[in-house]
Amino acid sequence: GNLLEDARAACRLVRLPQPLLTEDDLSRIASIDSESFHVARLRAVFERQAGPGALARALDALTGAAEEAVRAGANIIILSDRAAAHEVPIPSLLAVGAVHHHLMQAGMRTFADIVVESGDALSAHDLAALIGYSASGILPYGAHAQIERLAAQGDLTDAAGRALTAAEAIENYN
Repeated sequence: GNLLEDARAACRLVRLPQPLLTEDDLSRIASIDSESFHVARLRAVFERQAGPGALARALDALTGAAEEAVRAGANIIILSDRAAAHEVPIPSLLAVGAVHHHLMQAGMRTFADIVVESGDALSAHDLAALIGYSASGILPYGAHAQIERLAAQGDLTDAAGRALTAAEAIENYN
């Protein structure tokens, strides 16, 4: 088409007010089902008993699944490292970096955004690194769980010394 033509219909966006998400935000993103947006949710885990080379095989499977999802029309890829007891999470930065790089090599990176559901992103550095590796949104569920535990114990207060609820503390963190 003509790059100079006003094509507002082709410029549909999901606007995130910030890159850090809540469980509710991620749930709303994951449930998007429209003509313009298609979501693929991929698990960034591998079997604990898979033996030597399991991580490399899991990364190959993850990147292949991401490419297949984008080829099938997904334009939002959610990578989740939530693992069952018999599974090991792939480090979120490794998963995001691998998917980003693979889609770049396939010439498909601009066709999909990456959102990550991460248990290992705790510090500002972790979050900045994920954003630097092209995550458009991050649900730091591990950090949120720790905040909830601290709030339940009464260990989080505001400047006036008032105990914060988990919701208030998570909002401050995000």
